[in-house]
Amino acid sequence: MGIHIKELRDKILTGKAILFCGAGFSNGAKNIIGEFPPFSKDLSKKISKLGHFKESENLRYTSDKYISTNKNDLSKLIDLLADNFSIKETSLAQNNIISYPWRRIYTT
Repeated sequence: MGIHIKELRDKILTGKAILFCGAGFSNGAKNIIGEFPPFSKDLSKKISKLGHFKESENLRYTSDKYISTNKNDLSKLIDLLADNFSIKETSLAQNNIISYPWRRIYTT
């Protein structure tokens, strides 16, 4: 009943397929500071440290707290996000997936 890999590949090669990637797709890539992009809990800890408040793994809480206490200058948060999510090196698996002629690619 399932679709075979060759059949799936042939459908993708039509150039009409759409790729939906979750946050985990970045796993294995390296950012401009030579690290793997952080998952939400680790990013939350980095924001807590940047904001000089109690460490939390709750990204919604830490991002809201940081923004509310630094609303006049968010440049340090922007720099943190740029450093962590500007990718300079991708994995072989990511390169293979992206090499297909996707009609569109969406990510979270």
